[in-house]
Amino acid sequence: MKKRRKKQMRKGFTMIELMAVLIILGLLATVLVRNFMGQTDKARVITTKANLKILHAAVMQFKMDTGRFPFVIISYGADGEEGGESYDTDLYSTDAF
Repeated sequence: MKKRRKKQMRKGFTMIELMAVLIILGLLATVLVRNFMGQTDKARVITTKANLKILHAAVMQFKMDTGRFPFVIISYGADGEEGGESYDTDLYSTDAF
C-alpha cells in the first residue's frame, strides 16, 4: 500500500521545481543574448574595416591607372555622423589596419 501512495503522489513536478528551471533558463538566455549582441557590433566594425581595406586597394589601383588619387573614402561609424567614439568612430580608407 505504501508503494501505491508514493506513485500516486509523484505524478508531476512541483511548482518550486518548475520555477527553478525557468529561472535557470532565463539566466542562461540573458547571458547568451548579451554575448551575442556584443559580437554583432564587433563583427560590423571588422567587416567595415575589411571593406575599407578593399576600397583602399581599389583607390591605389585608380592611382596607378590615372596617376592621381580620388577623394578619401570615409565611414562615419554606427551613428552615421562625423566624429564619435567606440562604434561611432569615423574610419578612413587611409587608416592603418
